[in-house]
Amino acid sequence: IDSNADIDDDNVCTSSEGWQKSIQSAKHIWDDILRLEHDPHIVDMTLEEYVIRHYHSKKTEFDVEGLGETIEFQKTLAILNAVYAATAGTTARKMGIKEASRQENAWPYGDSNYRLSGCFSELIDYYLAELDVYNPQTHAELSSEARAVSVSIITNCQVTAIESKPTVNQDIHLVSSDGQIFECDRVAISVPLAVLKANSINFKGNCELPPQKQLAIRTINVMPGGKVHALLKWGVDLVPLKTDLYTKRLLNERVRGIFVCPQEEQFSQVWFRWKDGHSILATGFYVYCECDRAIDLNGFGNNGNCSNYSLENKFKSIVERILSNRLGSSIFAKKDHDDAAAITFSAFDEYDWSGDMHARGLYSSPSVDVLDNEVGAASTSEKLQCHNHLATPLSNRIFFAGEHMHTETNATVQSAIETGICAADDILDSLVH
Repeated sequence: IDSNADIDDDNVCTSSEGWQKSIQSAKHIWDDILRLEHDPHIVDMTLEEYVIRHYHSKKTEFDVEGLGETIEFQKTLAILNAVYAATAGTTARKMGIKEASRQENAWPYGDSNYRLSGCFSELIDYYLAELDVYNPQTHAELSSEARAVSVSIITNCQVTAIESKPTVNQDIHLVSSDGQIFECDRVAISVPLAVLKANSINFKGNCELPPQKQLAIRTINVMPGGKVHALLKWGVDLVPLKTDLYTKRLLNERVRGIFVCPQEEQFSQVWFRWKDGHSILATGFYVYCECDRAIDLNGFGNNGNCSNYSLENKFKSIVERILSNRLGSSIFAKKDHDDAAAITFSAFDEYDWSGDMHARGLYSSPSVDVLDNEVGAASTSEKLQCHNHLATPLSNRIFFAGEHMHTETNATVQSAIETGICAADDILDSLVH
């Protein structure tokens, strides 16, 4: 959905008609924003502020005095919020247009994004297996090569402080929440940005974060939010029954089965993923402006799980509306009779990342004033960015990794992996030199 070609009447799910004009307006506004990277005179602002200014410039066409209530304005803003802001893990009221333009134009992976055939736990398992080769706790007999780099892998140990003495070559001390102290020569920090924002790690002495890094941490937004998943099953094999529309919207890899719901306060995007001839996985993504608002609405506990069923019922109703509009309302099972060929919800799961103390939110998102307006900088690419400040090592001994540290594009698994590889290379270089 990063491409304008993916937004049309067919995958914008609303309870009313007449959204085509708003869709076109949203496309034009986003095209204008993408060109802002080359305009050195543009003042940074939020996406919502930019849309308001856009409509103010069309006084003859829109009711400027009643701008907040203008239907066309509200529809256009809702489309931009549901498609572009939500994809970036933020809202129109928080999304910075200059950083959004820079990241879109700097996207280094071609016309597509990536995902695994299964889920991201496969990636975690892969790296754990790679690390396990060098773990003396599980391998009594290691090769000479493995023994040279053998490490002790300690999990479930939360670091709450990083400190060192004034001398340059003094070991760095990592202090855990249960009072353990670990001494090391180099440190790589890969916690999410929201954890840094919450000051969950106390940087002391020579390890204290410089003012520009602290400012970067405060400036870049991380929004609260999460995902819900519902497994839908049919009593018959769907493969011989699927229609052209079904194939186009639920199985086509290019469109990826994504539907935009601009009228929904909670689920602005719903994704469908074909699993087999009898089941489809539906995923809803939500972003909130305020974390306590999400907690109040959904009853999240400290473990990040939802404790009531209002969110589940809301998501199910949206899924039913999307599929009923495209496949016919008769596809869903009715309570008063048993239809083996109808759709049923067989499982539901939800996770709110802002309720997880090790995540505390989603991922970094384009924010206002992320780009420093340095005097003499000829273009956006020559201006210092908050992400550069975040990624800069401390005294060539403390290194940083994570999607928020990437200096080109953020909020992807591959960008996080790349920063980890860069941090590892930098640590090796520091040891050699």
